[in-house]
Amino acid sequence: MFEYTLKGIVSNGNGLSLALYYSDQNLDDRTTVKIQNGEFTFQGSCDYMKELYIRFEKNIDKRSGYHRTLVHTEPGVITIRFDVTGDPSSYRFSNFEVLTGPDNIFRRQFFKEYEKALGDRPLWIVSEASQMEYMRKYVYPGPRSRVLKLYEQYFAEDISAVHLYLLKSITDQTQGPGYFKGEHLPMKEIEIIRNLFSKIDPNLSPGLDYRRVKAAVEQLGHASPAINFVDDTILSIDDQEIQLSKLVQENKLTVLVFWHTGCGPCRAFHKEINKQYLELKAVGIGFISLNVDDSKILWEKSSEEDAITWPNLYIGWASELLTKYRINRFPSRRVYDRNLAFVSMDVQTKTNWWTTLKKKTTDQ
Repeated sequence: MFEYTLKGIVSNGNGLSLALYYSDQNLDDRTTVKIQNGEFTFQGSCDYMKELYIRFEKNIDKRSGYHRTLVHTEPGVITIRFDVTGDPSSYRFSNFEVLTGPDNIFRRQFFKEYEKALGDRPLWIVSEASQMEYMRKYVYPGPRSRVLKLYEQYFAEDISAVHLYLLKSITDQTQGPGYFKGEHLPMKEIEIIRNLFSKIDPNLSPGLDYRRVKAAVEQLGHASPAINFVDDTILSIDDQEIQLSKLVQENKLTVLVFWHTGCGPCRAFHKEINKQYLELKAVGIGFISLNVDDSKILWEKSSEEDAITWPNLYIGWASELLTKYRINRFPSRRVYDRNLAFVSMDVQTKTNWWTTLKKKTTDQ
């Protein structure tokens, strides 16, 4: 356990309140501090280093488009400086600097070099298969190789807790398209990432961020399209702790739907389920919505708006289930049978989706 003090120097914004919350917390658990005379102070304690997010309290329930920044907790005094820009509908942090706090200064120095290693070429993410293949073969390898060499250089020196968060910037990317998409990494680079993780202090293992990085590293090199079922006890909309596997075993097939409030296609899919729900339930197809909002209050409100009548559970935005189920976009759907065996992922069109699922129930 260590104690820390976060001091902020703000050139404007007097009277504005800031919301602070840890990376493993919900927004509902935030603490607020007010900017007064161009300053604010927050004192806290941690068992180990965590990311501490900072947002503006004004319009805190905004569903998307909000701005936040972060520091890492570390013993002693962390001093930051920034300007407030924008208007009351969307305040922003600009000219952000870290003045004291060696781990935080180290992190910002590292990511400046990280950006140089990537180079000036923008990260293109395209959906057409041939274009993606071109990017994978000819665009991504060079910058990725330079970045990994940078990591090896930094991890060859004394390792501190902040190195976990350096590595997290890579493992977060393995779940989505781009330079570090897990299924496209050559084995040599996978071994580099595994070796980097092996140097992380195991005393950090109780932390959620450590567990998410560990899960992502363990998935590297396993290119099978099948995603093993992962059980957990999860909070339901009626404030009960529900075991996920028991719900899945109630149906011939169950669709796990990962969603969040600010996702338009997610909300549209709920409407589509409502139209088909009784018919699909009659043939043994069930649904479980798994919400990843950073606020339970927001989840409850949007669930009521969408008239969700099927099992509706809350895992939060920082859940390691997102890594274990390989969730990189929303909505994402995973289908399992009553024996908890993987059946399929998303089907591209609604017609094919419902038809395919109904056909599969006849084999159960």
